[in-house]
Amino acid sequence: MAYATAAQLRAYLKIISPATFVASAAAETLTFTDVNTMSALRTDVRVTLSTTDTLPAPLAAATIYYVRSPTAMTCQLAATPAGAAINITDAGLGVHTLTLADNDDDLLTTIIARAQALIESPQLTDRLFEAAADTTRYFDARRAVTGRMLWLDTDLCAITSITNGDADVLVATEYTTVPKNTTPYYAIRLLGSSGLSWTYDDDPEDAIVIVGRWSYSTTAGTDVVQATLRLAAWLYRQRDTSADLDRPLLTDSGVTILPSAVPNDVAEWAISKRRQILR
Repeated sequence: MAYATAAQLRAYLKIISPATFVASAAAETLTFTDVNTMSALRTDVRVTLSTTDTLPAPLAAATIYYVRSPTAMTCQLAATPAGAAINITDAGLGVHTLTLADNDDDLLTTIIARAQALIESPQLTDRLFEAAADTTRYFDARRAVTGRMLWLDTDLCAITSITNGDADVLVATEYTTVPKNTTPYYAIRLLGSSGLSWTYDDDPEDAIVIVGRWSYSTTAGTDVVQATLRLAAWLYRQRDTSADLDRPLLTDSGVTILPSAVPNDVAEWAISKRRQILR
């Protein structure tokens, strides 16, 4: 599951839609009161207009217009992509509102997925932070075992069942988790009182089976959501750059190559969350 939503990212980016404006017939521009509005108004972005009374002439409601010449607080409109700016002849009456015709949600969702993949990559935390359903993992009854300790190869936050290599399904009173009182678990230890040992019948490979939620937690924490939004916002703001080295790349083998830099706060958070090999 995604650690964040398009709606959360839109709010984080402060992409304001709708936004009120005042029209100038002399400059043929729309002027906005909130600078955050301009983060969404790039050249040829599609918009529609509405009003509480009468729109500036010759603009019309429920009509697609294209942004031209956006500045820090103003823009012009055109009837077609890359078209000439519309000649505004009056300021209209009432409160006028501009709304994005395309909300970018598909792009935002894609960028969230990229940010999540980077956070989970070996270059950052090397771990998953949410598991929506049980999955099954298999362990070698010799290589993954030290005495009564079974070492896990990734985070485990909830156990549904553990089946020993002899097909014996363990009960909770026969083992303990490591660590004991917190997740994620990185090992399972058989209790001495159980009289059991990790074993197998025929082959040790994949003999021990554990079903559960294989992740840091069942639901991503607020810090994970925040880091995902921060990194996704950073990636979103790179969308217009032509410098490919500033973008994360995915090789043919599926290995993620990080961009030359990520936000320092995300990098520092990732260090604190990075999975450690404790065996």
